[in-house]
Formats: sequence, structure tokens, C-alpha cells
Amino acid sequence: MSIFERIISRGATAILTLLLAVFTGPETVGKYATVILAMTIHQALTDSVIRQVGVEAWNYSNGPAFVRRSAVISGISGVVIVASATGLVAASDFSWEILLKVLPLVLVPVVTANYLSILTKAQRTPTGWKAIAKAQGIASVVSLAVAVPLLPVIDIGAASLQLLIAETLFLFLISKHSSLGGDLENPAPLWRNYYLPTALSSVLGWSQSQLERLILVLLSSPSTVGIYSLAIAVARTASDAITSGLVNAIRSQIATERSVELRQFQLRRGIRIGVRVSLLMQFGITVACLFVLPLILDSSWSEALDVAPIFAVTGVFAAVIWVTSAYIISDGQSNRLITAQVVGIALSLLCGYLLNVSLMAGALMCIFRDVIGLILRLYIVKDSLDRKSIVAVVAFLAAAILLGIGSQIGFFAGSVS
Repeated sequence: MSIFERIISRGATAILTLLLAVFTGPETVGKYATVILAMTIHQALTDSVIRQVGVEAWNYSNGPAFVRRSAVISGISGVVIVASATGLVAASDFSWEILLKVLPLVLVPVVTANYLSILTKAQRTPTGWKAIAKAQGIASVVSLAVAVPLLPVIDIGAASLQLLIAETLFLFLISKHSSLGGDLENPAPLWRNYYLPTALSSVLGWSQSQLERLILVLLSSPSTVGIYSLAIAVARTASDAITSGLVNAIRSQIATERSVELRQFQLRRGIRIGVRVSLLMQFGITVACLFVLPLILDSSWSEALDVAPIFAVTGVFAAVIWVTSAYIISDGQSNRLITAQVVGIALSLLCGYLLNVSLMAGALMCIFRDVIGLILRLYIVKDSLDRKSIVAVVAFLAAAILLGIGSQIGFFAGSVS
């Protein structure tokens, strides 16, 4: 159910991004992507941290108050961050039209903050995941039904409304879910032992995966940002949705499991599932970029379709990186991730610079960054893995790289002919 919930949520975003590319050009998509980037910064600092820590927090007597206070902080900080980005995008060409179109995104952090408490509690039970998936499905379908007809008229305004409508409707639906409380343990220093280490890990993780986009926004034109954003949306939406849902499920199972052996089993199981499914997604993305999407998008998006299969390789690596990171954090070893994340940040800076020079060169550097990040994380959890898991990781990642290389041979052959 966790995976289904993430597929629905991110799938709606991917559909809107693709349709936005059909009706507009790279520059418009780039401006919208810049505001969404600011939203991901907010999520890394507060929202996603609460989603992670909140599941564990309900084990302690001071957990409910902790979740409520942190949700308030999340809502306020989110409005400030997204509003600032919205103003900067509108000010770039003094466009009140752009400002009004992306203004609905400013309200999204307030809406999400209002359901974090019940969401984190619902994630602890199988019936909760069912309720989450159902609410997410209804919210996504309704919001798409409203936004898609408006795309030809107000373009990014429709995309902004879709996200706000989806989150608002999800808040309304999930608020009807109720879950029973259990016996709570003594109070724990949740801010010091859980929130701050997880927030640091989340920010470092965001920097590793999104810093190159921030560098690209600062160095390049909105058109280049738009081309990159579509390539990433095509390449990573499906695999990231599945991996994110898998990580949520694994994290919940680990948080409620006290046996070390069963925690390690969930890690190995998560890795094997993640690499298999994400490799399957990569194959589908490659086929779509070669044969389907060129029939839908005009020539202004050809560079995005050329580089998307290379970015799709990183989705397979992300499946292992995210699962192992979630395990390390849940095991109380967040501090051991810092070295891997600092190295990743340094390489992401280089990725951002190379993306400004050439999207293909930047994509290849992103693969190299993820290879290094994966090696460092696997070293941390090596005692929790068995030979079968290690062999599966190596085999599937090698297949992902070969598929990426094969896609480029296909593009080259097509250009020659």
C-alpha cells in the first residue's frame, strides 16, 4: 500500500509535467520547476523529517506533542521558503501573471502540516496504509480531473492548482482515519536523538540529490532548467515513487520491530525488491524515450529525451541508497552517513557545473556520484547483508549501466542513419 500511495502521488505530478511540456516550452517548465525545487528544500528541512521520525515518535509518551509542534514549524517555514521562491521567479521578468499562477503552491506546506500527525500514526498499521493509499488515489484523480482541462488555458497555474487540490483533498480524506493508541514508553529526547540527526541526514541527502539542480538554476537559463526537469521527471518519477513507497514500508516495519535479525531481513528484502523493480522501470523509460515520447513532444524537447535514459540509471542506484539509508537511520546510526553524504554533496556540485556545460556530461557524473555513495553506504551495513543480497545488487546495477549505455548506442545509430 505504501508503494501504491507513492505511485499515485508522483504519477500525477509526472502526468502534469509531461502535459505541461506538450502545451508550453522549456522556459515555462523551468520556472515552475524552480518553485518546486524550493518546495523540496522545505520538505528536506521539515516535512520529510517528520514523516520519518514521526513513525518512531509514537512509541514514546512525549511523541504526540512532538509531532504537533514540529508540524506547526513545518507549515510556517514552508510558506516562507516557497513564497520567497515564487517572488524570485516572478521578479525575474516582472511578471504578475507568473506570480498568480504559482501562488497556490505557497499554501501547500500549510495543508501538509495539518495532516502530518495523523499520517505518521496511520503509517504504523496495515489499515492505515490502506486508508492512505485510498485517500491519495481519490485526491490525485480528482485534482487531475480539475487541472488537466485548464492546462491549455493557464498552463503552470493548472499544475499549481493540481498540487494544492490534491493535498487539500488528501487532508480531508485522511482526517477520517482513526487508529488505536498503544502502550507508550517513557519520554525520549526526540528532538536531540531523532529529529536533529534525521534533519541533518535529510538536508545532506537533499543536497546530494538536488544540489545539482540548484546549481543549474543559478548558472543556466530557465529553458535549460526546463529541459533538465522534464528529463528527470521522465527518468525518475516511476522508480522514485516505488522506491519511496518501499522505503516508507521498510521504515515502518523496522520502527515497530525490536528483533535485530528481522530488521536485517527487512533491509535485505528491501534491497532485492528495490533493484528489481527499478531496473524494470528503467527498461520501460528507455523504450518510451526511444519510441513513444518523440511522437508526443516537439523537437525543443529532444535533448531531454536523449539524456533521460542515462538519468534513469541513477534511479536503480537510488533504490539501494535510499533503503540502506533508511535502515541506517532507523538503527540509530545517522552520524555514520555524514561522510557518504558530504562526499555526495561535493560530487553534486561538480554535477551541477557539468549539467550547465552539457546535460549528458552532467548525467554521467551523477551516475559516478551514486556509485561512490552506494559503496560508502554498503560498507556501513555490510554486517547486515548476506552474499545473496550483495550478488543481486552488483548484478542488477551492472545491468542498469549496460542498459543506459545501450540506449545511447541506439540514439547514436539513429542519428547516423
